[in-house]
Amino acid sequence: MGEVKKVSRRDYLKYTGAAIGGLIVGGALGYLAKPAEVVEKTATVTAPGVEKTITTTVEKTVTKTVTGTPTLTLTGPIELEWWHNDNRPAWIEACEFLMNEYHKRHPNVTIRKEVVGWVNEPKILAAIQTKTVPDIAMSYSGGAVTFAATGGLIPVTDIIEEHGKNDFPPSDIKTVSWKGEYWAVPDIDTIHVLWCRKDFLDEKGLKPPKTWDDLLSVAKALTEDTDKDGKIDRYGVAWALGGVDGPEVIWAFMRTNDAEIFDENLNIIFNSKETKETYEFLKELHPYVWPGYVTMSETDVRLQIIDGKAAMGITSTSFIYDCIRAGKEEILEKFITVPIPIKKHYGTFHCSTHYFVFKDAKHKEVAKDFLKFMLEPDILAQYAAICPTGFIPATYSAQKNPLWRESPLVKKYWHLIEPGVLQAPYMSIPGAANRMNPYVGAIQARLILPKAFAKIITENVSVDEALKWAESEIRKVVKEIGPAE
Repeated sequence: MGEVKKVSRRDYLKYTGAAIGGLIVGGALGYLAKPAEVVEKTATVTAPGVEKTITTTVEKTVTKTVTGTPTLTLTGPIELEWWHNDNRPAWIEACEFLMNEYHKRHPNVTIRKEVVGWVNEPKILAAIQTKTVPDIAMSYSGGAVTFAATGGLIPVTDIIEEHGKNDFPPSDIKTVSWKGEYWAVPDIDTIHVLWCRKDFLDEKGLKPPKTWDDLLSVAKALTEDTDKDGKIDRYGVAWALGGVDGPEVIWAFMRTNDAEIFDENLNIIFNSKETKETYEFLKELHPYVWPGYVTMSETDVRLQIIDGKAAMGITSTSFIYDCIRAGKEEILEKFITVPIPIKKHYGTFHCSTHYFVFKDAKHKEVAKDFLKFMLEPDILAQYAAICPTGFIPATYSAQKNPLWRESPLVKKYWHLIEPGVLQAPYMSIPGAANRMNPYVGAIQARLILPKAFAKIITENVSVDEALKWAESEIRKVVKEIGPAE
């Protein structure tokens, strides 16, 4: 055991700020809005030559056996320890698929998987400090940079470069980049889209909105007192600005108008013409948005559009799996999805997961080989097909692979998933569209973007004053954390 590394207050702000920002992203994925009970599951592959068909439903049976040449020469039994975040049945099956397929190539390697839950940053930071780490762990958008900054990870730059970094959406690469290295391998993206009730659109002879102007006119037309009692029963659109879901919608609309928080040199450029246009548009849209959205969660959004209290709503493509798992698959027939309506081009909030290897892991090279194996197009495509429906593989080659694209549930719901795929090259984390930096976590955790908008709506503050306040808060974050390394 070496000396435990001491972390200064400034570094603590960097690490925990980004970690808390990861919690924001976890919430966007729906994990904090509806927390599942964290249970431990150990899955170990021990029998050589095991053949197993992974099945979550009859439609999701994986039938292709993947063969490959072992990339390592190993002697003696090896057990990899893998910390995973999610205990949903589909994701457990997907992980078992990876473990079984890797075992076929390396019969003397077993993988022990432990589910540690989505709020895993304290556990990982403590393990790094005490050198009690597993071989591989999972995090979400930006999390790997948090842990790399402590010195607790090894870079996986060789894996990304050998695979080809251009096979990943740009934001997937940016969010694992720090100090000229890549620190994690992205695997899954969940992408926010606009969900529209087809029945309500058809009643009014309307088409799904493509632009800001379209969204305003359609939301206005669909906001209605349907029973003529003098009260609005259905609003045009629902979205969440409350709690961990707060930054998503504002950031998505900012990016469709080329608004940013920092430039490539990390100068603050938040209070710009583009940002002002975004906030003014959202203010104009306010009367047609489901009331209380300033404090609503993403789960609330899903309930409003299911119940017909809102005609449209912004949430991720993983909504598909939630409906299937809840036994309400028939509700999906009522929906159509489109990209987030644009001012200039596509833009959306980045939600992704990725895997990394610890510096003090017992089997670093085997762990890296496992991540390299996971990126093979056939492997990643089948893994994504078994994962919760609506999850999108984080490489273009796997997105195009028929083992994902033509898998039964993806094919069935392709019309709902495709708008997310179209936006994949345009997703980003708030404040990191140009460059990953140590400030994004604190900016998200402090809810600076949604709080600025809440001032406009609930305190009758002007857009100019709200943006001035937000920029001052961003400057406080930069001052507290200090210069980016």
